Amino acid sequence: MEESSMKTLLRMPGSAGAVLPSGPAELECRELVKTFGGVRALRGVDLVIKPGKTLAIIGPNGAGKSSLINVLTGLYGPTSGKVMLNGEDISGKNLAARTRLGVMRTFQGTRIFSTLRVGDALALGAEAPRALNQQTSVDDLAKSFGLVAYLDTVIAELPYGIQKVLNLALVSASRPRVLLLDEPFAGVHAEDVERLSVVIERFRADGVAVAVVEHNIEALLRIADSVVVLDSGALLFTGGPDEARTSPAVREAYLGAHAGLVGEKPA
Repeated sequence: MEESSMKTLLRMPGSAGAVLPSGPAELECRELVKTFGGVRALRGVDLVIKPGKTLAIIGPNGAGKSSLINVLTGLYGPTSGKVMLNGEDISGKNLAARTRLGVMRTFQGTRIFSTLRVGDALALGAEAPRALNQQTSVDDLAKSFGLVAYLDTVIAELPYGIQKVLNLALVSASRPRVLLLDEPFAGVHAEDVERLSVVIERFRADGVAVAVVEHNIEALLRIADSVVVLDSGALLFTGGPDEARTSPAVREAYLGAHAGLVGEKPA
């Protein structure tokens, strides 16, 4: 996670002592449009992220996946359309406000207080407003995420896969209701993909509504309950993982460099 964004999540102003929302949450967008100058990154996207389910968001490069995550979490405002949390319009709320509501995210990078020890970073996570609200402890986080052996290690010295696990541990500290993950498997070894998959499945088992943007499609489809495919900012496909693997429209969207990523080996 980008360091400045992690600080935003952990040190949100105006929430000390507040009773913060908890319990199941459903995040939905309706006719979501986002433009950057003359470029339309999102073209009327509709989707629902349901509690206790994992939604895979896939598509070729430039499809609008990261733009979608950024708008859903309030990093960007929509050009038009709505973002709804349990039926309430939150389109005008920014990243910090949505975080207070339990809508959280990770970023592709892992520059999370890189000069701190793991134990110190977890202590910061345990002091975040939503974490305090839920009485989260450093010991609980370290044990739950397999980080006990790394508590005295400086974050910059951790293996990259363990940095990504720590990233998820810090998000977990604040007890997300909706969690959007941006390429959690990028740059990690196969054993770390498995470790991260187990962590993501734990969020789902805890009733969190999870959405994942990821280029390692086969790894993602193994943990996904449903799939949406974007192409040029528009919704191309909605369905189950098996349907996504065999859909002619999905294969056509991935034709070329990505042809082997939907369950079919390239010729």
